[in-house]
Amino acid sequence: MQNIKYLISLIIVLLIASTTVSFSQNKINRSKLYSDFALKKSRQEYKNELNEKIKTVFSKE
Repeated sequence: MQNIKYLISLIIVLLIASTTVSFSQNKINRSKLYSDFALKKSRQEYKNELNEKIKTVFSKE
């Protein structure tokens, strides 16, 4: 009886640990995705600004 209680408690602890690890991994992946998206967006904005400056320089000539 004592062994069964020990086994059940061990299984519960392992389940909690595995879900905690998967949640933290998802959080890391999500934050990386957001930072990549922000970087890509800032690059796109920089490219757009550069294109606008080039257009204004060539349109003045």
